[in-house]
Amino acid sequence: MILRILCLSYNKQPNFYNQFLYKSKSCSSSSSTKFLTIGVISSYERLHTYLPIILKTWAKINDSSIEIIFFIEENPRLPVSYDMDDYYIKLFSNVNEFNSCVYTVRLQHVIDQYPPQLKGFYLIKYLYLFYGRRTSWILRLDDNAYVHIPKLIKWLKSLDERKLLYIGQGGTGRQNENIYFKNQQYFCMGGSGVILSQTILNKLGPHLDHCLQTVYTNHEDVEIGRCIIQYVHVSCTNAFDSKTYFYHHYGSKYSFGHGFTTNMIQNSFIMHPIKNLYTFYHIEVYNQRYKQQQDEKRLNSLVRQINNVIPLPKIKSSYRSFTTFIPRINLDLTKELQLKSFDIKWNSYLQSIVENCLEDLRYRWNRKTNWTLTNGTFVFGYYQSLPTKGVELIFEMLFNVMNQQPAIHPSLFVRKRIYTKAGFTNRLKYHEIEVDDQIDNDKLNLIVVSSNKDDALKRFIINFKQQILNSTPLHRIITLTCVYFHRSETTATQLDDDNSPLKLINELAYQYPAIVHKPVIYNVSFNHGKGRQLGSRHFDKNDLLLFVDVDLVFTYDALVNIRRFMLHQIKHKTNELSKCTAYFPIVYSHTNNDHQCLLSHANVEYNITSNHGTFSIYGFGTVATTKNDLDSVGGWETNNTGWGVEDVNLYTRFIEAGCMVHRVAQPDLRHCFHKKMCDGIKDKKRQRMCREAESSLLGSHSHIYSHIVRSQLLKV
Repeated sequence: MILRILCLSYNKQPNFYNQFLYKSKSCSSSSSTKFLTIGVISSYERLHTYLPIILKTWAKINDSSIEIIFFIEENPRLPVSYDMDDYYIKLFSNVNEFNSCVYTVRLQHVIDQYPPQLKGFYLIKYLYLFYGRRTSWILRLDDNAYVHIPKLIKWLKSLDERKLLYIGQGGTGRQNENIYFKNQQYFCMGGSGVILSQTILNKLGPHLDHCLQTVYTNHEDVEIGRCIIQYVHVSCTNAFDSKTYFYHHYGSKYSFGHGFTTNMIQNSFIMHPIKNLYTFYHIEVYNQRYKQQQDEKRLNSLVRQINNVIPLPKIKSSYRSFTTFIPRINLDLTKELQLKSFDIKWNSYLQSIVENCLEDLRYRWNRKTNWTLTNGTFVFGYYQSLPTKGVELIFEMLFNVMNQQPAIHPSLFVRKRIYTKAGFTNRLKYHEIEVDDQIDNDKLNLIVVSSNKDDALKRFIINFKQQILNSTPLHRIITLTCVYFHRSETTATQLDDDNSPLKLINELAYQYPAIVHKPVIYNVSFNHGKGRQLGSRHFDKNDLLLFVDVDLVFTYDALVNIRRFMLHQIKHKTNELSKCTAYFPIVYSHTNNDHQCLLSHANVEYNITSNHGTFSIYGFGTVATTKNDLDSVGGWETNNTGWGVEDVNLYTRFIEAGCMVHRVAQPDLRHCFHKKMCDGIKDKKRQRMCREAESSLLGSHSHIYSHIVRSQLLKV
């Protein structure tokens, strides 16, 4: 039997909760006192939407001193066949018996309408009749609000419930509406939460019926506030912090990166309104991660005290530590143990990071400098997931800053690199899948484009012969296609020259016709993008292609791993939302002072250290994808005759098309240093990019330092 509030009188019997059809297992003893009772205004229809998410987030708390009650109308306006009783009964039965008591009250003579004036008055009267002597505090709340209960409880315990306290975000009504309040009188806005002490509830209760009969407006929060002012002589709090504690958002968007940031979550007790249900999960996971971070700090502090470690002196650091929020996403540890570029599932998280950094930097810069941040955008970045640590992210952002003294520098763009760590919460789950590695018919087809770089091409062919052709098992799964541009009429002579790489390719094509294809020769000016696009035309739409630079040195393990990785993505479709897949490995680039790329060192083990080179996170020249996926984004640019950017533009098109783009550091792919022809580039931006790319690999840090010391370029 469902309780009808105005027809029943409360007698203190142990079976009080048996009157409610929708209740949790923890609702047992009605004689126990409560510290906080939360009354949530909802409806039969909205309950179906918000109740499951609330029970899984902020209402999932193990505290018997807290009780949560949902108030709905008596007769829902639903079709006769629309029976939800079984659904709600099962939903409440899944609530842990150790959690707080949660149940639903159906109010007699109340229909679902907005504003919920009658429902709001009946909620307060119900709590007065049945909880006036049992609870210290009551909280009136909307169903689309999130409550941080532990933080709210801690704050309420610092107050005295015996005082007349009417707490919330104070309001005076809309500008175009007269609510007939005197100056310095405020009502507490209902959406973001209204808190009443036990004393004020018991003084207000006897006057509720009269106040309901003499309303001036149809807003229940306004009229309840008027009733409290008239009969209890207390106005709602108007403290500045109340807008932070009881946060109400007035903008059109209200999600991570739009409308609120981490500081708002950390400082607020209640956040309202939340229209996107996933935002409940985001806030909940953020709060768990923040608590985890604070617990780790306290644990480390205790360990230091126990071990009597002398505290280190405080050193000013440029690093800022703040918890971030991350969406509920699935991480595939088979491929995300290494650095990988962001895809579309990270958009909301990246927007929130930009907002957090802007908020943090604005606060610091406005106090210490004359610069003001106006906006910021995400540029580029990677992430990796580590089972024991969480998710680590590295990304760059571009900020637009303005000087308060425009005569000096009106505005500038500042680029900052951000390192972020997000620890896993206890919701982490592992999911294993079986991968069939016995796929013999799918080949990895290498395409290399060259132009008058015979030494580099010869090194590439010799490397291919040593790593692939001399390895019998790889004969069936790797092929090579060379596209060659030349600017002279000496092609026939080069084919007869014993030292010519073209003759070497022809010989290998004759010896291994199924592996090495005859060189495709074009008597036109060199065009890297066009050469790659022409090379892809020799393959079918489902063929797997790997575009490599002629200056690349590789091992057979690297090619086998790339093939296995791509086939896993294509065959098993690890992400059903992505219509295409591309892999841009991060290759290791040798510096100018390193000699490991010489042909005499081809079979010698090489070192992957900062003294010999670096991983080129901004290099996109090596890419693996299928012919069909390449064509779906428009293929390679064929009208780009200058240096560079055709690979960056292809990467951008894959991202914009919503493809699953992977980036992993591949130490077995090495790019040999070569001098770039930057002088002939007419475009100033490209010329600068070319010179920066070349100068970054002129030598390692230690080599450059040694050169400066030996040459005495700096005098102290």
